[in-house]
Amino acid sequence: MNGTKHSARGLRAHLAGPVLGAALFAALAQSAWAQTPSRPGVSPPGDAEIVSRLTGDGKGKLSVKTTDGKSGEYVWNAAEQTWYFQRGYIVQRAANLPGKADATLEVGGLAVYRFAGGRWQHQKDLVTYNKYHGLPQPDDEALLAIVRATPERAMAGDWHQVVGGIKDLKIDSGRQVVWHSEHSFSFPVVASYVLKWDAVHPVDCTRQWNVRVYRQPDGKWGNPSGTKFGNAAACRG
Repeated sequence: MNGTKHSARGLRAHLAGPVLGAALFAALAQSAWAQTPSRPGVSPPGDAEIVSRLTGDGKGKLSVKTTDGKSGEYVWNAAEQTWYFQRGYIVQRAANLPGKADATLEVGGLAVYRFAGGRWQHQKDLVTYNKYHGLPQPDDEALLAIVRATPERAMAGDWHQVVGGIKDLKIDSGRQVVWHSEHSFSFPVVASYVLKWDAVHPVDCTRQWNVRVYRQPDGKWGNPSGTKFGNAAACRG
């Protein structure tokens, strides 16, 4: 009987050895896979080369430059086991909008390169934003009137909890209007109100918002939608 018990324990120990060994091997392999190797010894394309490629024949482009104050970013792709390099750029184009000869379009993006075959190869140019300059827009009071008329849309994330309406509303002078197209732009506001987090503890809240509006069929701006940009003062939530 005791021999049977010892045999069973021995069998379990015999089986456990390979199982534990396989688990340890898998863990070590996973750790090795997750480790980031050293960057390639070959330098990625420099700014001059990137600007030259983006410029091409120059048609329709007013200027091309890489992003100021930065030098690019290396990104290790563990799934592909290869390095990527991305460099920010800004292209200024003529907007080519009817009746708006001075309007320009700013296109920001990332030039993406992949390291393969011992060299950096251009992978793609990823556009991250478009911004129009030189387009006329309503004055500040007209923009604030849009927010006051439809706060449930302009400040949708908070408005269902606001008590007593807007206490103060102004254009955020520290940020700029951003054009998404000739038919839509976003403008920054700072709004103050009392926020009802529960029945006992309403709080004074001052919040920054980005409010996007669209050109309506009659040419006016409306149909706002707002997103929170951050808290301009201590505000729960």
